[in-house]
Amino acid sequence: MIDEYSARARQSVAGRDASLLIGRALFENTLGAHAKILVVGAGWGDEIAALATANPGWQFVGVDVSEDMLRLARSRFATAPLPNTIALHHTDVRDLDDENFDAATCILTLHFIADDGAKLAMLQAIHQRLKPGGPFFVVDGIRDLDDAAFQEHVAAWKRHALNNGMPGEMVEPMVANTITLPLVSEQREVELLHEAGFGKIRKVYQGLHVNGWLAVGT
Repeated sequence: MIDEYSARARQSVAGRDASLLIGRALFENTLGAHAKILVVGAGWGDEIAALATANPGWQFVGVDVSEDMLRLARSRFATAPLPNTIALHHTDVRDLDDENFDAATCILTLHFIADDGAKLAMLQAIHQRLKPGGPFFVVDGIRDLDDAAFQEHVAAWKRHALNNGMPGEMVEPMVANTITLPLVSEQREVELLHEAGFGKIRKVYQGLHVNGWLAVGT
């Protein structure tokens, strides 16, 4: 099941593995051998596994609102244990008591949250739990329906999924579902990060319509 989820993620997000490697490299250049990292939308554990590689002194606290996903993550780490300390919580980050994190991630999660105050509240909750100067790596789907480039990205995204083995009958529903998500423009994403209190915001990754930023807690 975990292998299937990971395969689907690679098929549907151009450069997904690269985004995780970029996040790891950015954190390794900033954090010490021992660090406490918050993973928002921990899912089945892919991000934790990628970041933990060669960093046994990093501790991870993962949160997710899906107990099913966390069950997969727990099974994954029980079957293939990592030397890291890993805690997984079935909760919204806004309800997490833990704080004083050295770094945080939110990868392919924020775009499920409506920009009606909830998206900002999630970012604020992450910022409040991050130490000043701590890096935050966020990867998010971006959209501007009036932008011809977005339509080109969607067409290339569909082709990428097919080229990487996704069955044709799964591609159109995937695209249709994604377009209905509360995606925001790149400009709005940066505005939200600023409003939440983050600084030194810079884009460090792009895979078609999926973008990644590194920001710093202030």
